[in-house]
Amino acid sequence: MHIEALINQVMAEVSREDQPRNMEICIDRLTQGIDGAISLQSEQWLNEVRMAFTAMRGAWPAEQRVKDLRELIVHW
Repeated sequence: MHIEALINQVMAEVSREDQPRNMEICIDRLTQGIDGAISLQSEQWLNEVRMAFTAMRGAWPAEQRVKDLRELIVHW
């Protein structure tokens, strides 16, 4: 459940229109979600992480810190 909450926070932040998106929150939550998915060895959560990462790449396409998260999304 914790991983789901983290990913939902990323998706909510990426989708917000009421104020500027907070990339730092997204990077932090996605990193925690990646760690959780890997520690559980969960295909489902790893797929969810990938979708959230894709949304972040759409929100910040030129941001190197977001691009670097791809290296953390590894299959065990």
